[in-house]
Amino acid sequence: MIEDPLAALAVITTAAILCQWIGNRLNIPSVLFLLVAGVSLSPVLDPDAIFGELLFVGVGLGVAILLFEGGAGLNWSKLQRGRTAVIRLVTVGALITWAIGATTVALLLDVDLSIAILMGAILIVSGPTVIMPLLRVVRPREPAASILQWEGILIDPVGAGLAIVVLDAIISERSWGRIVFRILTTIGAGVAVGAAVAILVLAVLRRHLIADHLHVPVTLAAVIGSYALANQLRPEAGLIAVTLLGMAFANQRSV
Repeated sequence: MIEDPLAALAVITTAAILCQWIGNRLNIPSVLFLLVAGVSLSPVLDPDAIFGELLFVGVGLGVAILLFEGGAGLNWSKLQRGRTAVIRLVTVGALITWAIGATTVALLLDVDLSIAILMGAILIVSGPTVIMPLLRVVRPREPAASILQWEGILIDPVGAGLAIVVLDAIISERSWGRIVFRILTTIGAGVAVGAAVAILVLAVLRRHLIADHLHVPVTLAAVIGSYALANQLRPEAGLIAVTLLGMAFANQRSV
């Protein structure tokens, strides 16, 4: 059993990069090899015991940076024929997936209805870690490729935020009115923080107030800061904030 945090990080990063390399060489989605590696390492590596409370923080930051990177590749002007489809996928499509997932869980598993609803919300998320490797291998034609890329990025904060709100509603036994209010305020907090940080960073860059070699560190600090600030306002609002921040960078024309 590996107990040293530094050794554990070395094993995890080495295995992850090796899986990425093998997937690229064999032209197979690397997520398959990552799943096998994770299961194989589980008998000798327990991240919860090694990293404790920092594990959730580290995973959250990793997802935030990944969503920012994905958002930075979402150029609205390049999505000419699929805009309506993307909007429907992350709204109506998410609700349909939620309903089907919750119903399936309730019918197949012996769990309370509230737990089935929560699991249905979690199952909404496909996420960039799954969709992006598949797109690199399959390489669908346009507009399907852009639609799937947009959906893969945007559905992550939607599903995660919804799952947190549902969990909070189950624990606190809130009314449906309060649940809707929490959903709207979570989205609002993420949008507000993401937009504010984007405006600030772009204004500073436009006025050349940051040296060129500090652009990447400042951007990384902005991502981490916006993620933390939005999460302080509403749990999981940080994922919305960093996604919007990346999209703002991709679609602006001033810098």
